Amino acid sequence: MNKKILAMLERTVPFLVFGLLSGFAYFGIIYALLSGYFSTQNKLIIFYFSPAVICGGALVVMKLVKQHREAQNYSKIMMIFWVHAVLMVIAACMTAALFV
Repeated sequence: MNKKILAMLERTVPFLVFGLLSGFAYFGIIYALLSGYFSTQNKLIIFYFSPAVICGGALVVMKLVKQHREAQNYSKIMMIFWVHAVLMVIAACMTAALFV
């Protein structure tokens, strides 16, 4: 399974999708945490900064994976992948909890 994940992250489109989903996970967690502190009208400030959070998180993850790929640290790439997979599940749960 690790070889399939590494092969997936070698291709361009799955690599970009993984980075984008990681960015959305960061945004989901930040939105869930900050939505309790802002009123309904002031929540727009969170969406004002959302492109920076989403694209910044995606860029950091993609640079980390690319750096470890060039250094052939495949165990670090797998660690980054699984940490972000768990982070995506946590973000989905926190976002779903906002609507309940």
